Amino acid sequence: MKKLFFALGIITFLSIISCGGGSSGSAGSEILPQNDETASQTIGDTPVAATGNSVTIPAVDENTYTSAVSENEITSDSTTSDKPDSSNESAAADENKTNNAKQDTTVPGNDDSGTGPDNKTTDNSSPDNNETGADKTETTVSENKNTESSANTESVIASDDQISADDDEEAADTASTAEENAFNFATGIELPVHIEFKDKATGKAIKGVEISVYDPENEKILANAFSDSKGISEFIIAGQYTGSRIEIVLKKDNYTPVRGYYIESNDIASISELVRTIELNPITSETGKGKDSGSIIADKDGDGIADDNDEFPADKSIAKVQKHSYILAFEDRYPGIGDADFNDAVIKYDINEFISSENTVPKIVIRSQVLAAGTNKSAIFAVNIAGKSYTLIENLKADIANGWNTRSNDKYLPGKVNEMVINFDKPVDRKAIGAIPYDPYLIANGAHHAKKGKIRSANEIHLSFVKTPYKKTRFAKNGLTYALLLPSDWVWPAEKVGGIFRAYPDFVKWYKSGGKSNTDWYRSYVSDRIFEQAVSTSSIAGYIMENKLMSTSILILLIIIFAGMIGLVRHYRLKRN
Repeated sequence: MKKLFFALGIITFLSIISCGGGSSGSAGSEILPQNDETASQTIGDTPVAATGNSVTIPAVDENTYTSAVSENEITSDSTTSDKPDSSNESAAADENKTNNAKQDTTVPGNDDSGTGPDNKTTDNSSPDNNETGADKTETTVSENKNTESSANTESVIASDDQISADDDEEAADTASTAEENAFNFATGIELPVHIEFKDKATGKAIKGVEISVYDPENEKILANAFSDSKGISEFIIAGQYTGSRIEIVLKKDNYTPVRGYYIESNDIASISELVRTIELNPITSETGKGKDSGSIIADKDGDGIADDNDEFPADKSIAKVQKHSYILAFEDRYPGIGDADFNDAVIKYDINEFISSENTVPKIVIRSQVLAAGTNKSAIFAVNIAGKSYTLIENLKADIANGWNTRSNDKYLPGKVNEMVINFDKPVDRKAIGAIPYDPYLIANGAHHAKKGKIRSANEIHLSFVKTPYKKTRFAKNGLTYALLLPSDWVWPAEKVGGIFRAYPDFVKWYKSGGKSNTDWYRSYVSDRIFEQAVSTSSIAGYIMENKLMSTSILILLIIIFAGMIGLVRHYRLKRN
């Protein structure tokens, strides 16, 4: 019986492991197709390199952000050697951290869907004014204490808890033409595609060709698309990936599938648009193989996509859903200079884009969840899609009960999952929709302003690489961005640790190279400079958020297994008696 009990325990453990972390990129979890009888061929000509001006590297000096020091550290510096020991520095920083705030654990509002307004008033008081700076500047110590103290104090950037929601906002400048060539801090790829499909035997257009774009090294799908009634497919390959190449697979029933078309990652940036005309070989009764030869294809909804390839075989309006999962990290002192910790607003951002057989988008579902709000401000989170703005979260601070989730003593309390279902009156063309993640943005003081009450600021904080109707600058005066798009399991820097520069050392190498090196900088962090309370839960929370149905099924399976174990134990006990 012990062996049986042990075996059931192993099965349970493996079941738990199987529901592990969320995706570490933007694509869904579908694996690569197995090797079948597909043709491998070279498609079209060599990609033409795009012409463009060189990228302007940001002039930001990371030392400006990492030189914030407390008075205690300044005093101790005067008695140490010119090159202080880094371990002592870290210990001193930790000792100086205090947290007198008590987090309100009452979840505001009663609208669990997250689509309605939250009427709870936000407390905009500054709760943590006793918290001190974290990092010392690695500079030669002056013999004059007063001179050193003055120099260091002048270089300190105010911490988030010192910024009040009462402060008046600075008006943002209109974006300059110089920004067009600025390094845009994009963490993924964006490649427009235009493919026309023809029957090689007849020359006629082929509708319903399924295009799948893979990251073969990580077995992830980056994009899906279909050819329309004219045989044309237009879409954008967009997503975060750090592989050496992407693969495009083409599939249509009664035609020989095509795979083995690769684009090397080094070439992606040089291609302005992938334009191809592709002829597919029809499978006839004379040349066909096996059951596919001239077979009748089951298509219950009559949308031209075989039921085997149609994720919604009973719904003619949709055939595929493209899933993407990210974290958005914002700095909220726009358009001024912030502390670059990118924890003022940290939001889980999941997109389900539904695609029809005509390669249009009839519906989009977006789920958003506040993970951290390291600020006294009460922000609004919204997104622009196809010329219309949608408010996703009415009040970030209220969503996490006025908490922070950034300080060393904070108990991690992520917000509720907000869901926005966007049904278009008429399906929208993929090009009009734009590249995922669309245009998400933050209004930093939009939900509540202590002096002026509820307002909607004219200042918006957008990703610096997406297309947007917002005409004002998206960069700080030193070239730093205010928003980053990151993988769904990314963990944000803690308060007062020297910002993202100290928490993620490769970040500096990445932007100084113009994005050419250290493209996976967000994978390498310093453990005592991130919000560690979220590390053990971020991947699990991400998985549950992205796979509600699957996680429920696994939970039911685990309950059944445990119930079976208890039943077996009782059975053997009764048998012995």
